[in-house]
Amino acid sequence: MSAPTRWTRQEWDEANLTLYVRSSGTCWWCARPLRDTAVRHHRLRRREGGDSFQNLCLLHPTCHVEVHAQPTRAKERGFIVPPWLAPLDVSIEVLGQRWFLDEEGGRARV
Repeated sequence: MSAPTRWTRQEWDEANLTLYVRSSGTCWWCARPLRDTAVRHHRLRRREGGDSFQNLCLLHPTCHVEVHAQPTRAKERGFIVPPWLAPLDVSIEVLGQRWFLDEEGGRARV
């Protein structure tokens, strides 16, 4: 089994824009505008799932703390992916809709 992908600083710079566009500038946990407060959240722990678009979403810092403080709710909504599943196979609930995240930084409605 290969090690999870780790992005370089340049790859992160490019990925941040893709993540922001995909989220429409909105925190996916609370649905409020991100403005300049976005943090990246790995749905499957970074050491297990690595850096990939299907494993990432943008949240407010306080919402990121809330996701980890409410693991049952976060798992139900797809913000936390158990280690025996792949993020590509777990939909995420955003604004009352379920989405699958793809490897290119897009999303498809379930």
